[in-house]
Amino acid sequence: MKRFWIIIGCVLLVLSGIESFAANTMTDLTKSLVRLHVRAEDDSATAQENKLKVRDRIIEVFGAELSAQKDTETVRTYIRTHLNEFEAVAEEELRRLGADNDVTVSFEKTSFNTREYGDIRLPAGTYDALNIVIGKGEGKNWWCVLFPPLCFVEDAKGALPAESEALLKKNLDTDTYELIQKDGSLKVELRFKLVELWETAKLKTALGGSK
Repeated sequence: MKRFWIIIGCVLLVLSGIESFAANTMTDLTKSLVRLHVRAEDDSATAQENKLKVRDRIIEVFGAELSAQKDTETVRTYIRTHLNEFEAVAEEELRRLGADNDVTVSFEKTSFNTREYGDIRLPAGTYDALNIVIGKGEGKNWWCVLFPPLCFVEDAKGALPAESEALLKKNLDTDTYELIQKDGSLKVELRFKLVELWETAKLKTALGGSK
């Protein structure tokens, strides 16, 4: 029986260590990143195309201003004070495309699964996000990182723009920055997997409790 409790104690210590590591990593990421989340009306070809057009227009109109912000707090302030403008631009683009969908815009903490983008990946977790929901928002979504500005990584074929990489390094702890890089090393992959598994389990638990 004594051996049993020793084993249980060791397991609890390991889990506590994983929880602490995951929590510290996510705190660093969530305080340093702001994401953009665009959800389509549904999964029809037209709705998905409209989603991408709205995304392009939002980035075209607001990208320079958002990129000019120096830190995440000024980005958050900018977004909160321009929610009506984001909504107006999105609706204007939809009308140009011949769609009559309403648009709901919010800035709030949003749960994401693990995502890869360019040569970085972000573990599952809850991040601050500018959410643009078209109509009922029942279609597949598109996301990017507004700050540091990574919304143009697709055009860079996986390579981070130099300015965005510099901002990431500046805003993240060294260990966290290394963790989100897809460098293939066993140490980094193991650390990332621990955070990913822990945060995914938390999200599933939260979703299960909200039903």
